[in-house]
Amino acid sequence: MKLSSKINYILLPVMIVIFSIAGLFSYNSQKLQLMSSLSDKLHNELEHISHNLDESLREVDSIARMSLESHYIQKHFEKLQNDTDRYYLEKELVDYINQLETNYGIVESFALLDNTGQEIIYFNVSNPFAKFKTNSIINSHISQINDTLQVQGVAHLNATSYELNKKGDELELLALRTFTPEQSLTAPTFSRGQTLFTAVIRYSISNNSQYDENIKTKVSPETILTITPNTASHSIQSDIDINNISISDDTLGYELNHTLWTIRLALTEEALSKLFRPFQALFTAIVLSVTFVTFVLLKWLIVKQIINPVERLTKQVEQVDSNNLLYIERSRNSDEVSILTNKYIDLITELDDLAKRDSLTGLPNRKRFNQDIDRITERSAKTQTKCAVIYLDLDNFKHVNDKYGHQVGDKLLQVFSERFVEGFVDFEWDRLTISEFEFARLSGDEFAVIVGGLDNLDILTLFTHRIISLFDGGFTIDDTVYDIGVSIGLSVYPHDALSATELVNHADSAMYSSKKEIGRNSYKFYSEDLNREIKRHEKINECIKESIRSNNFYLAYMPIYDTQNSKIVGAEVLLRTTHEELSSYGPAEFIPVSESSGLIKEIDYWVFENALRQLSIWIKQFDFDGTLAINFSSWQLTNTDFVNHLSLLIDKYQIPPQQVEMEITETCFIPGNDKNIGILKSLHKLGVKISLDDFGTGFTAFSQLINYPINTLKIDRIFINAIDTEFTDKQLFDVIVEMAKIYNLDVVAEGVETLSQLDYIQSKGCQKAQGFLLSKPLKEKDFLDSWKKSIERNRIVPFNLG
Repeated sequence: MKLSSKINYILLPVMIVIFSIAGLFSYNSQKLQLMSSLSDKLHNELEHISHNLDESLREVDSIARMSLESHYIQKHFEKLQNDTDRYYLEKELVDYINQLETNYGIVESFALLDNTGQEIIYFNVSNPFAKFKTNSIINSHISQINDTLQVQGVAHLNATSYELNKKGDELELLALRTFTPEQSLTAPTFSRGQTLFTAVIRYSISNNSQYDENIKTKVSPETILTITPNTASHSIQSDIDINNISISDDTLGYELNHTLWTIRLALTEEALSKLFRPFQALFTAIVLSVTFVTFVLLKWLIVKQIINPVERLTKQVEQVDSNNLLYIERSRNSDEVSILTNKYIDLITELDDLAKRDSLTGLPNRKRFNQDIDRITERSAKTQTKCAVIYLDLDNFKHVNDKYGHQVGDKLLQVFSERFVEGFVDFEWDRLTISEFEFARLSGDEFAVIVGGLDNLDILTLFTHRIISLFDGGFTIDDTVYDIGVSIGLSVYPHDALSATELVNHADSAMYSSKKEIGRNSYKFYSEDLNREIKRHEKINECIKESIRSNNFYLAYMPIYDTQNSKIVGAEVLLRTTHEELSSYGPAEFIPVSESSGLIKEIDYWVFENALRQLSIWIKQFDFDGTLAINFSSWQLTNTDFVNHLSLLIDKYQIPPQQVEMEITETCFIPGNDKNIGILKSLHKLGVKISLDDFGTGFTAFSQLINYPINTLKIDRIFINAIDTEFTDKQLFDVIVEMAKIYNLDVVAEGVETLSQLDYIQSKGCQKAQGFLLSKPLKEKDFLDSWKKSIERNRIVPFNLG
């Protein structure tokens, strides 16, 4: 499809979407304005209707007050002589009320009742033969007044009551006013014994029918008006409350709440649609016309200014071989095609360089390195020479990055890269030659070198020692020296691998082995033995993962005996597995693998949970009073959540912390490390005991023990085995026991396997022992049986020897 045709499919839909969105926003803006205008109109009409009703209420209240203050009512209380006088009085009162000017309605009837609700005077303006009828509001009003005075004697009463009634489409106000001729009409207080009367006035609101007509004229013919009477009230409300009663975005309605009435005005979805329909048609027409005109104009400009010059450039590019695009001749003209051609060449050149270079160090990146290694291995295959990959990983770099920040880490990588490049510019190869070598940054702190044209592999050793020498004295950045090392792995083509991928992977494996087994500033060549070891490591790792997923682990218990009374005083928790293949390797092999792969974290937590749960069961069911020794890995010394996790488990299972002993192997413990000491002190604060396992095989000096919160030393089995050898070797055991006494530490002898060893450690005052002479690791039931039997013994006997 041509570019001009693609423009139609790309530009037109985009423009339609953009202008439709713009039109929609404009329409919605206009719609909001119209809705706001309608809302204002509905508010005004609600307030207008409520005002008229309120004025009607005030008018009927005024009529009641003037009627009761008139001399006609006063005459009634002067005890008229006969019915004729009463008739003429009522007639005069009717004439008086009829001649009152009213603006909002007319008086339909007037009644005067005594304090029992009996009629004294009643007339109906429109129907002189109508009879007075009481209702619930009249009865309630009179009863409330009588009841209040009956109880209180003198009271401030609600002397007025108002009620709005709806009869068909007509509205009627009912006003009640209680008074006594013995005091002013405005006096609010009444007393028991006064003669009370109640005036009842029915008032018809005359302009009710005009409300609906006015609203349909001013707002919309579909506007719905509803006036609903509320309960009766004793006062005339001055404040009103208008609330939105719309049930969706497509309806508009408001409700005005008054004490005596509720007025609703609403426009339905259909009514609003009629109002919005002209605007919808208008905006649709505008969007379509603007889209069409704009599309035609932009299409013409794009074709003229862009597509035509690009098509001409494309014809030029097609004349050049695809592998030589960078050699398109630059144009010296200033027209659009010439500028585009030159920019195109610059862009391709820049992108090619960026794609193959690391942005931080400027070195070739992994993509460029892969191209180089493919090229060099192909050349080595043709020339029957060798080439090698040297894989580098910076030691201690992560610590610098975490402690001093990525800015320092990035600067460190730049300084190393510069030092490497400068270090091999004038390097003397001692008559050994190489045809070429390329240095690249693969990722993070990992680098690689591909060395080609090797006729003697001795040059690789020379090359590697040169790299290690670059780290002498560390790296100085901003007057700070950073002690960084390097681990190096090497693999050779075609001896170690035939493909570039395998060559790199094997060098990476050799580097990892060097870092693990030798340490910093070291190197290692790839070998078949290393390959077998790596595969074995991977297999063990998979078995560990399977055991974790399938819960194939279980615990065994190595009893610890008191050497003086043969009692089992505790046990060391040992991890075992039912996984057939993993069990063939044994804990001595799969535990170190789990530590190197990071799976030790899950294993540790599994052991902690299950060991402490088991200990809680023993304590509750058997009153077990021994100590359970649980090994924890060196990983926990860097785990900030370790102590808190252990504390939660102790609380969860309600275990006395002094019955828990946490063991750390001395070879995993770094003497003088403040963080290690801090973890041990935090453990000690929990109340648990701490033991240093395999003591004597690490680098802990006796003088340092005073600084460590350690309760127990577990003497390694090599010192126990020495007991059966020369006298001088026995002295090592003696020294450890005596020093432990000085520091008030318990001592446990590990690996006791002969009676002579047992006799000797007893004679030297070693308090506790464990080993195959005493007992092999036991399952839970067997351990409990042995513990119960040991309680009954009070003297040392050959343990478990039949």
